[in-house]
Amino acid sequence: MRKNPLVAGLAGALVLVSSLAMANEPAVVLATNELPVLHRIQGEPGEWPEVEIPPHLLQPMQGYGSAGIVGGALGGAIGAAIVAEQIIVARQQAHDLTLAPLTDTLDKAALESMLRDSFRAALAGLTLEQQALAYFSESRPDPDLLKRLKAARSVENFVLVGSINIDGERVDLPLALDPGMRQLRLALDIELRSGTYDRNRRESRRDVIVYNPASAPAEFDDLLAALAADDHARLRAEIDLAVRNALRLAAMDRDMPKVRKDDVIGALGEFGLTEFNGALLSHEDGQALVWTRDEALVLIPATEILTGEALVAAREAEARRKAEAAAATEAAEAGETAGAEAGTEINAEAGAE
Repeated sequence: MRKNPLVAGLAGALVLVSSLAMANEPAVVLATNELPVLHRIQGEPGEWPEVEIPPHLLQPMQGYGSAGIVGGALGGAIGAAIVAEQIIVARQQAHDLTLAPLTDTLDKAALESMLRDSFRAALAGLTLEQQALAYFSESRPDPDLLKRLKAARSVENFVLVGSINIDGERVDLPLALDPGMRQLRLALDIELRSGTYDRNRRESRRDVIVYNPASAPAEFDDLLAALAADDHARLRAEIDLAVRNALRLAAMDRDMPKVRKDDVIGALGEFGLTEFNGALLSHEDGQALVWTRDEALVLIPATEILTGEALVAAREAEARRKAEAAAATEAAEAGETAGAEAGTEINAEAGAE
């Protein structure tokens, strides 16, 4: 019987996953092609970008024939849902354009290469040797896709990497920067399998969400330029760290606590308060590991873990902070508008003279 020497290393909690791989055994990775796309998380609804809706989305849905009133109502509901979803996607695409100073120097092929290198290094830490990493169009690669991959025919270890939907987000964002562009987040469904390319079994499967520490100080002038400098060295390091931690979480073998509906904890850190319906597994070296009611493992930087009255107080403080920030932004935008209007009036008067 083969033994699995996958070595855990996160907060002393990651242990061996039995019967997956021997030292330096070859492995192949199948990943969703949604992964090598860098997004920017939109943040609060009030911060979402304005999007010009294409005229064709506003036209009534055609082609439903004369199915009657009920059929027409159903068709209208389906059409409205489709339009709403397209608008959501368009809004995210517009928000992602704010990353242009970075992404204009980083095409999808470059990100694919970075991720391939990151997975190779992370798998080596789990005593696996990556033979190939292939991207497929599915959000969650199916094991049957292994039959289409030539490299899979000579190995017995497989890693399937898919997207997950995070509560509150309507678009899957597996690789994303936070609204302030200082924190990288990786959110993946990772499945480890063993056997042959056509007959294999699941060894482990986890939804994992990894938040990196801040990539640069708050006062850093040009965050995107810093990530792009030196052939994207800082971005490469961020992706390396996130992938390494994500794979370690996916390989975790431990009994998880039961999470009730009213089990809420807060992780307080440099980026504010993040709440989870979950249970705390560990909090060491400024990193909190949380098991959520949705059965996801979350690794997030945190200076404090809050519950009860302390969480309520922090929640109120966070609401005040966001309100003050929104008011300051609104005031600044109003000032810019007023200044622009005043400049227009001055130019008009000068022209009249």
